[in-house]
Amino acid sequence: MSVDNPLRAASRVAVGLGAIVCIGAGACPLDHTNLYDSATPIQLSISGPTSSVLLLDTLDFTATVDPRWTGGTPKWSSSNDAVLSLLVAGRYVTRSNGTADVIVTVGPHEGRYHVTVNAPPQVPVRLGIATCAGSTSPTFNALGQSATLCAAYYDSRGLTVPGTVNPTYVSLDNSVAQVVAGAIVAVNNGMAWVRGSAGGFTDSIRVTVSQVPAIIYMPFYFSLPGGGGTYQINYQVGDPRGNVIPGATVQWSSNNPGVIDVDSNGLVTAPSWGVAKIKGSVGSVSGSADVHTTGGTPPAVQSVSAVYLSTQRLLIVRGDVVDAQGDALAYAIGLDYQTWQAGPLRLGTAVQPADYLLQEAPNQQFLVTLYTADESENGGSASTPLDSTSHPQAPVVLSINAYRVGADSLRVDFTAKDNELDAVEVWLVGLASNTGVIHPAPLFTRFTLPASPTAQFSGSVGLRSNAAISQLGIVLRDATGAFSQVVAMPPVVQ
Repeated sequence: MSVDNPLRAASRVAVGLGAIVCIGAGACPLDHTNLYDSATPIQLSISGPTSSVLLLDTLDFTATVDPRWTGGTPKWSSSNDAVLSLLVAGRYVTRSNGTADVIVTVGPHEGRYHVTVNAPPQVPVRLGIATCAGSTSPTFNALGQSATLCAAYYDSRGLTVPGTVNPTYVSLDNSVAQVVAGAIVAVNNGMAWVRGSAGGFTDSIRVTVSQVPAIIYMPFYFSLPGGGGTYQINYQVGDPRGNVIPGATVQWSSNNPGVIDVDSNGLVTAPSWGVAKIKGSVGSVSGSADVHTTGGTPPAVQSVSAVYLSTQRLLIVRGDVVDAQGDALAYAIGLDYQTWQAGPLRLGTAVQPADYLLQEAPNQQFLVTLYTADESENGGSASTPLDSTSHPQAPVVLSINAYRVGADSLRVDFTAKDNELDAVEVWLVGLASNTGVIHPAPLFTRFTLPASPTAQFSGSVGLRSNAAISQLGIVLRDATGAFSQVVAMPPVVQ
């Protein structure tokens, strides 16, 4: 050790029970003043046992530091953790035979206390086997899962005897669990014992295999004839590794009963026509299939009319779809047989409107076609020429007042004039601000007008919507199909 550092040289001095270590050159003075100077010696003592004849024995030590030391609390460590390891400050546990120093440091100063562990040789009295994760009764939730086995000898105190153990493993029921290259492999549901033998000792652990549902194998989509058709769902339940679980019970349900039903065995029946989502569940695991019916009478277009309002550059298409089965899914508007816009229809409605207001429609003659189809892709269409001519006898909107009532309601009060007394419909539309053009996500609905005994009349229409519409407008239609021009007002909060 270096003579140039007498503090470090002195710090290597081992002391016995209750000894005092003076760290630094010379005697331990009692009148030092600079307590933070590493060259200033301090008084430090360590007390405790000097030996042990037991493994896993707990030994307690105390450290006494010069009371004038204010540089922090002592810090504890071991010079050989394999022999003596620190549990908490001042408390150690013996791990194996040998020698080690209890080390205490206070700031830059260090003291050591020598301890010898001399336990008698451990004698194995039994063998213990378990999974390397420590389980003596492992459970597998999927076929094909595995766990490596570990083994050790133990002495009379239950302590592990150091050394390598190479047991011979055997499964007492290979139909449930097998041992392959020192690992248990789950083969089938059930319980089996696995035995290990080494050095004249044996030990066994119980292995349980119980598959847990993790997935339902079933079709995502299928169809069946409406009006009484049936379809048996082919399904299986799998564990976390995808293996089929025999006999797993699935709970079935339909979100549209009466139209498409399903029984407890997964047999689907369609007493009517329409669509449904069939759900299968096993505990928290579920799967679903989208189902539609086929056959029957397809939806048909009852009527269609189209008007172009040049002032607002607005195309209005009006149509009605007849669907006796109530399974029409969608409609599409086409100009010159090229699809322009599509929209949904409401399932379960026999007669429903298929209306659309189109932004920036071209100001010229077009053939407008309305298409419709059900979930079986059956449907029909009807066409009409685009009417862009002026109708001097069309109804006229004289004034409107637009309101937002609450957070989700809109209302328009209007006055109008119809010299022919044949106004039949009023349309409520949402318009973009200061452009006179229909909102990109148009808000519109139509209402039937009661017959008016006078040319000038008043009315009020509204709907529930929280859409951010900056203008609300009114369009009137008479019995000849003529539409008024749009008159719009910004809504005010009422």
